[in-house]
Amino acid sequence: MDKIVSTKKSSANNLTLNKKVSVIIVNYNGIKFIEDCVRSLISSGYPNELLEIIVVDNCSNDGSTQLIEHLPVKLIRAKENRGWGAGNNLGAKYANGDILLFLNPDTEVKFGFLQPLVQALSIDDNLGAVSPKIIYFNDKNKINSLGLFLSYFSISGALGKGENFDKFSKEMEVFAPSGACFAIRKDVFQKSGGFDEDLFMYCDDLEFGWSLRNFGYSIKFIPNSSVFHKEYGSTLPRPKYYYFNLRNTFWAVSKHASSTQLPRLLFFAFLLGLGEFIIFRLKGKKEHADAILQALRDAISNDNLSRMRRKVVQRNKNNTKTLSLFESIFALKRVFTTHFKN
Repeated sequence: MDKIVSTKKSSANNLTLNKKVSVIIVNYNGIKFIEDCVRSLISSGYPNELLEIIVVDNCSNDGSTQLIEHLPVKLIRAKENRGWGAGNNLGAKYANGDILLFLNPDTEVKFGFLQPLVQALSIDDNLGAVSPKIIYFNDKNKINSLGLFLSYFSISGALGKGENFDKFSKEMEVFAPSGACFAIRKDVFQKSGGFDEDLFMYCDDLEFGWSLRNFGYSIKFIPNSSVFHKEYGSTLPRPKYYYFNLRNTFWAVSKHASSTQLPRLLFFAFLLGLGEFIIFRLKGKKEHADAILQALRDAISNDNLSRMRRKVVQRNKNNTKTLSLFESIFALKRVFTTHFKN
């Protein structure tokens, strides 16, 4: 193991500096990204004695596991690849920190990014999770995500995507944190039950944020914390992406929406799937269309919907704040611009 080199202590207040942070990175064939990600964390300016880096390897076969063995991290080898959420849950079990930071391997963090996130969580007990300003790695003037929104039409997306870097300078509430990077107190994560492992991947962050809100917590974007996202780390074929994205949207809605919201959100989720199916058929993308059809079958089967409803442990505080109809129309314009690219 390499030795972590000491770094200069941050000027953040004592409330921040006494919090140990466990960074959890789920790796699957991330040999192109993982070392740069870890090195950026080591050089991020947070006290090394308070920083724990955990890498959960989901059965990689590209040599990245061997590379990780030589990095100053705690390596956990999953027995099988059970998805992003399961990998994060596994890492959290081994975490010793007061605060957990979930980070994608295809990211690099900016110096000083961690202190504002830790400070925000330390001074507000009602704050469930915080997201930094996530910026495109290849276009550092453009925002990748500030967190997630849920539209009136049951479609979710990255808030602020494609906007100029300096446009958002104030804290604001978001519906859910971005899975690329967010921080949460360990006790809150444990109370929430962690990530839903049935989803495997995609919409995990949306579902998790929804769960936090139903427990009465708020989720915020913190503007003075920045992370760079390369956003091309997934090796999943595009038809699989569309399958999991649609199916998991149905499951998240079924699990968390209130009784009054459920019919509307399920109806629009079904319309989205039907629209995707028609568009892919017209484009001659049979594999994509078949994936959408399978997602609809799996999503709306009585067994699956009933199972997701049974998994709800608390519905006393439902805080499903979707965008208004007017806001949703403008937000979705950017979503659809990129959704059918591939």
